[in-house]
Amino acid sequence: MFSSVYSKVLLGAGLGWLATSFYYHKLRLPEAVTMDFPDYCRLMGYRVEEYKVKTEDNYILTLYRLGKAEGINANKEPLLMVHGLTHSSHTYVVSQTSKAPAFQLVDNDFDVWLINTRGNYLSRSHSSLSPSEDKFWEWCADHIGHYDIPATIDFILTKTGKRKLSYLGHSQGTYVALYCFAMKPEYADKVKLAVLWTPVGPSLTVKCKYVADLFNYDTIKEFENQGLKVVGDYPKSTLEARKALMFPKHYANLLIEKYNVFLNNDDPRVIAVYLQKFTGGTSLMNLKFWTQVKENPEDALYTYDYGEETNLQVYGQPKPKRVNLHEIRCKLALMGGKYDTLITPEDFENNVKHFPKDKVVWAKGDYKQDHSGFAVSNNQEHMQDTIRLLKQHLLTTS
Repeated sequence: MFSSVYSKVLLGAGLGWLATSFYYHKLRLPEAVTMDFPDYCRLMGYRVEEYKVKTEDNYILTLYRLGKAEGINANKEPLLMVHGLTHSSHTYVVSQTSKAPAFQLVDNDFDVWLINTRGNYLSRSHSSLSPSEDKFWEWCADHIGHYDIPATIDFILTKTGKRKLSYLGHSQGTYVALYCFAMKPEYADKVKLAVLWTPVGPSLTVKCKYVADLFNYDTIKEFENQGLKVVGDYPKSTLEARKALMFPKHYANLLIEKYNVFLNNDDPRVIAVYLQKFTGGTSLMNLKFWTQVKENPEDALYTYDYGEETNLQVYGQPKPKRVNLHEIRCKLALMGGKYDTLITPEDFENNVKHFPKDKVVWAKGDYKQDHSGFAVSNNQEHMQDTIRLLKQHLLTTS
C-alpha cells in the first residue's frame, strides 16, 4: 500500500518536472533578451558604429555611435550618454514599452554616443592586464570620472571636429560627470549642458532593501572572503529570463528590489528583458566606494577612502578629497523621481543645494518616476523636458 502511494507520488513529481521542463524550453523569449547591442539597434531601425577608446591608465572601452537608418550625420550635435552602476549602454535602448531614450535623441537630430564604462562586460579589456587579475579590478567610480569620461569626451570631439558636446547621465553616470567636471574643470568647459537623471550628491539614503544590503560593509567582507572580483555580472545564460516568464509576479518584485523599476501595468514579458540587459558588472572596490558614500555622516561628497596611510600616497593627505560640486562651471539640468527609493526625493532636494545656483538651469525632483524607470518607463515626461532643454542650449559656442 505504502509503496503504491509512494510510486504515485514519484510518478506525479516526475510528470510535473517533465511538464515544467517542456514548458520552460518552449518559452519564447523576447528578441531583446538574446540580441547584442548593435544587432538590436539595427533591428529597431538605427545605424550603429563601434569604437574602442583607450584611457590614460590603459583600459579599453567600447563606445557606440547611433544614427538614423540612412546614415550617421557628423554635422549633428554630439551627445554622450553614460549609464549607471552595474549597467551598460543597453540601458538607454532596451525600453520595451516606449521609444528608448537613445532612439528619441537620434530622432531629434542628436549625434548620440553611448559609453560602456570600465568593468562592464562590454568594456573588459586592458592593454596589459587581464580581468582574471586582481589589479584589473582596482578602481571605483572616481577612476571612471578621472579617466573614462575625459578620454571619451576627447575622442568624440576629435572624431566630430566639435568644440563641445552635451551630456546625459543616469545614477552613477551623474557622479562620474560631477567628479570629472569638479576635479578636471577643463572638461566642464567642453560641455554645453549636462542633464543628470537621479543626480548623486552627499545624500544617498537607499531605502530599497536589495541595494541597501549590497551597500553594506558586511556584504563586501563576505564577497572578499569568497574571492569575488566583479559584482552584478552579465548573465551567462538566459535561465533567469526564462524563469521570469514562468513566474512573473516573483520576478516583478525582484525587478523592483534590484533595479527600482515598477511595471505600471506593462506586459510582464518585459521583466525578462530588463533582468537580462540591466546587468553589466562592476568592481567590488566600486561597491565599497558607494557604501562609503551612503555611510558618510558628513554633508559632503568625497572620493574613495583607502585609509589614512594609502590616502597619503594617493591624495597627499590623510583624508579623501572633497568633490566640490559648487565649483562646477558647466550648465546643469537635474531631474529626480518621486518614487525613487535609491536617491529619494529628499536626497534630491539636499543634493541640489550643493550645486552652483547660477549653473543649474533646471531642477525638478518630482517626476512620476522610479530610479531605473528614467530609462525604461512608459511615462516620458522627463524625456520631453530633456530634449527641450538640450535643444535650448545648442546655441552655446560649438
